[in-house]
Amino acid sequence: MAEPVISPTRRLAVVGAALYGLRWALTALRTQRRLTPLAAAGDPAALASVTQRPEASLLGVPNSAYGVAYYLGLLTLGLSGALDTRWGRPLAAVAAVAALARSLWLLGALARSATWCAVCMRAHVTNAALALLLLPTDRA
Repeated sequence: MAEPVISPTRRLAVVGAALYGLRWALTALRTQRRLTPLAAAGDPAALASVTQRPEASLLGVPNSAYGVAYYLGLLTLGLSGALDTRWGRPLAAVAAVAALARSLWLLGALARSATWCAVCMRAHVTNAALALLLLPTDRA
């Protein structure tokens, strides 16, 4: 039998981080869906939310929806054992780098606007952790 591509401990960490990220991505998505109609009606509190900023979506899709898909994909790869395939870990690593790149860009947008978003920060830290867990190393 071939040597695993990723260690069981690292796989468990990926699954745990993906679950954590999914929890916060779903929270952000629910918040955005709740506030969007209020913002459209001119509610000042809703308009002030980071979920209503132009940076909160990419190509008309909320960042949190991309996050839900990303974290569900990592959960699927981690729980199915697909991270141990020739294609699973590279696919996950490419997705992790893309998520981290978007997180870094969004962190810059938050910094430029002097805005704090605790849910966003949780997602960005989770994305950084997942990138570190999934990028190739000399060990599984």
